[in-house]
Amino acid sequence: MTYLLIILAAIIIIFSNFYIFNFQRSIEGNDERGKIVQLQMTKVMYSVLFLGTIIILIVNAVNIISSQLAINIIFSLLLLNSVSGSVFLYLKKA
Repeated sequence: MTYLLIILAAIIIIFSNFYIFNFQRSIEGNDERGKIVQLQMTKVMYSVLFLGTIIILIVNAVNIISSQLAINIIFSLLLLNSVSGSVFLYLKKA
């Protein structure tokens, strides 16, 4: 069951990266509005990554979660960060 969830997460991450890359290469992604959307998407992705890491480190410092679990969560957050960027991109394009 765990391997199935890992495979599902990997597929979602790969598709979200393809979505972002296709937008960046498209005509819409290279015009003035597309560049603004790309900058906003990058800002959202860095914000999610920064705030998520800070929250996890605080929760770890208070000893609510173990250090190994904190490392695993930060790694997962890093991988799923592209999903937040593609969701933001989809919402801005619509």
